[in-house]
Amino acid sequence: MQEPPSGEQGRVGIQVQTTSYAVAPGDSVTIPIVLTNRGLEEDVLTLAVDGIPTSWVYASSPSTTLNPGQALEVSLSIQPPHSLQAGAGRHPFRIQVTSQLAPGQVFEVACILTIAAFAEFSSELRPQRVAAGEPARVTVENRGNMQQAYTLTCQSPNDAVSFEPGPTQELRVPPGEVAIAEFRASPRNRPLFGGEVSFPFTARVQAADMAVRNHNGEVVDRALIPSWVPVAVLALI
Repeated sequence: MQEPPSGEQGRVGIQVQTTSYAVAPGDSVTIPIVLTNRGLEEDVLTLAVDGIPTSWVYASSPSTTLNPGQALEVSLSIQPPHSLQAGAGRHPFRIQVTSQLAPGQVFEVACILTIAAFAEFSSELRPQRVAAGEPARVTVENRGNMQQAYTLTCQSPNDAVSFEPGPTQELRVPPGEVAIAEFRASPRNRPLFGGEVSFPFTARVQAADMAVRNHNGEVVDRALIPSWVPVAVLALI
């Protein structure tokens, strides 16, 4: 039978059941730890963690007083935040114990914390009302904790609007960063007579996990012949 992982260096013993832990951002994982005073005098043992932010860590008993030969179970709780600061993947860390009687020595066990990935993003269309042929932009902010791929698709009712460089663009955005997709929209057919006309369209942003954001916009253009021209011609006639 395999012995639990431990660190035993002279006066201090540390024992944990495993050195690998998994957690989702925003959740917590509890690590039971058995501390042993292997010295010949009463000692105060202090727990710490190195390699991950201390704001993620809570100890049930940061300092524990033990008699010679005494063992006691304490626990550490690790709770990474639900934010991009808790990057997805494997994070090496060390559980450390210091002795009040030997403050210059640190006794430790090397561990791994695996943080699960989560996806979250925001997007925006600017301007929402754009002149034909003028640039419009969709910004996508990756608020998750790993790189994500996004697809921007522009479409209009009855395919009345054309888009350059094309109706679909692909974006890859690292965690915490923003990407911008620029496009130009123009109506395929302008009316012969009239004034200002608008053509609605939708800019759709879809993440790899199928989450979707839809943004409504409109392209504004003018008829080929302003409405006042026929009136002026008739007046002249």
